[in-house]
Amino acid sequence: MADHLKVQVSIAPMVTIADDPDANGKDVIHHDVKGRITFDMTVPASEASGTARWYYSESTTLTTTHADLIGGFGSGTTYTDGTAIDVNDEVMAYYVEHLNVDQNGVVSASGDYIATCENAGMPVNLVHSSSAFPGESIFRKCKQTNRPRIADVHAETFSSTAKVRVLAFVDDVA
Repeated sequence: MADHLKVQVSIAPMVTIADDPDANGKDVIHHDVKGRITFDMTVPASEASGTARWYYSESTTLTTTHADLIGGFGSGTTYTDGTAIDVNDEVMAYYVEHLNVDQNGVVSASGDYIATCENAGMPVNLVHSSSAFPGESIFRKCKQTNRPRIADVHAETFSSTAKVRVLAFVDDVA
C-alpha cells in the first residue's frame, strides 16, 4: 500500500440535560447521537503533485514567539528520508500534540495552551486558529488545492514554553 495518512476520530458530546421524562425530545444531540460519532479521514500520497514526504519531531519546544511548526524552533531541517525541508513545500496534513511539559520538563499549567494557524500569523492572536491545552492535540487536513506552505503553518504558546510532538504529511513541490 502506498504512503497515506489515516486518522480515526471519535467524538463524544457530553450533554447535560435536566432530569426530565422527555429528555430525548428536548435535546437533539442526546436523542440522535446516543454516545459517540466515529469517522475516518485519509490523505493519500496520490494527492501530492510532487513527492509526498513525512516530517516527524518527537519533541519540539514551542515558545511565545511564533515560527514555522514544521522544521521551526530548531527542530530539524530534513524530512524523515533525509531530504531538506523547503519552506515552499505544501502541507497536506499535520498533527501536533501538547506533551504537557515545558522546555525544562516541568508540568505545564492548565492554561498553557498552544495554537496553530495557516497564514504565517501569530496564532494566539488570531480568531481563526486552532488550539490545544496540555495533553490535547490538533489535527488538520488541508484542502487539496491552494494548500498552506510550510512557511504558512505557524505555532506558538500562549505563555511559557511547551514541548510538542509533530507529524506532518507534506507535498515536496519546491
